[in-house]
Amino acid sequence: MDTTAAIAAGTALVGALLGSLGAPLLTGRLADRRSLREQRMVLYAEAMLYVHFISGNLRWMVDPYNTPSTSEEEIRKRNALRQVPDQTTARMRLVAHNSVGKAWLELLNAEEELEFRIGEDHPGFRQSGSDPMEALQPDYPPVVRLRAASERFERDCRQALHVTD
Repeated sequence: MDTTAAIAAGTALVGALLGSLGAPLLTGRLADRRSLREQRMVLYAEAMLYVHFISGNLRWMVDPYNTPSTSEEEIRKRNALRQVPDQTTARMRLVAHNSVGKAWLELLNAEEELEFRIGEDHPGFRQSGSDPMEALQPDYPPVVRLRAASERFERDCRQALHVTD
């Protein structure tokens, strides 16, 4: 056997081995990426439900005529949504894009700041016995910050998943 034939045979053998070994590896990696994208989409969608909940609360805080429903079903839904941050934060740390994870934490910090500032600046706000028509100003800095954080989170989710309009 001459050298050229031996090189050709060796190259064919190496190509066949790499093809038979590489295809499953490539298929596995593609499946892993697809699975991660699906996990992220589900996680971001669940987090967006919480953002929707926050937006509803903000509307109610600045416009008392926009009071949420008090039906048992609605109250049960809102109580379930209050549990979202703890569950979601752990999952964000595991699978979220860095920008989305940071935006999520910024959103939670802005929400916490709003609650704190209301307690400091408007004690008794929307507590029993207080004026049910009391409202926050739409330009109240913690409200503005929370709205901006909500918008940023949604934008970052869409960008991370390459969702365009």
